[in-house]
Amino acid sequence: MATRRRRSVFRRIIHPSAFSRASRPAFRKALGLARDGRAQLTIMHVLPVLPIADGTVLVARVTIGRDV
Repeated sequence: MATRRRRSVFRRIIHPSAFSRASRPAFRKALGLARDGRAQLTIMHVLPVLPIADGTVLVARVTIGRDV
């Protein structure tokens, strides 16, 4: 008899990451939750705000989404 995977209470999971070594365990946890619950996982690349010489700031935006 085939077993069905139960759908989680989470339909969408957002994982903010700087893609550093320290963020890897959190990514693995988010990926596991998404797989187990058949949820959509969105990875958001978090970048620092970069100051410019005249006092303004540069904010970079990167959006990557992928269904698991």
